[in-house]
Amino acid sequence: MREAVRAAPRAAVAIDDPVRAARDWRRVLDRLARLPARVEDGGPGMAFVRVPPGDSAARWFAAVHEVLEPLGLRARCGAGATRLVAFVASHRSGDAVCRPGAEAHFLADAPLELVCVDPDVMLRLRLIGVRTFGELSALPLHQLRRFDDDVLSWYELARGEVAASSR
Repeated sequence: MREAVRAAPRAAVAIDDPVRAARDWRRVLDRLARLPARVEDGGPGMAFVRVPPGDSAARWFAAVHEVLEPLGLRARCGAGATRLVAFVASHRSGDAVCRPGAEAHFLADAPLELVCVDPDVMLRLRLIGVRTFGELSALPLHQLRRFDDDVLSWYELARGEVAASSR
């Protein structure tokens, strides 16, 4: 540790501490529970709040930022018709909203690495020239039959078929 600090004195050193990370995440969820809506835990670093129909996503984003401010955290918020679309939206610059019906266009340039955690699946997709949702949507469906249900759901979303892919 001393050698690392000496070699790069301005670098931050992070130590993996799963117990502390779980405790910190619990604190975040406890703060988010103060919102006037049900909060679902999406795993460390990700939570979902269902915005009531007709309500403003921007108002909810502001509420999330306000609730987390005492913890010194800057959340990234995203809204969309499905959890996956909202997740991709949260990875845009600033807080982002995907308007209903605009999912295919909104997702087109998003890299599949955002959602694909299986390196074998990602490699197989790359080998057929697919790195983004837009490239995935351009494929004929028969080329995707050899992939699992997740890839087929991403394909439906990438083509704007939100109702079929409401995961």
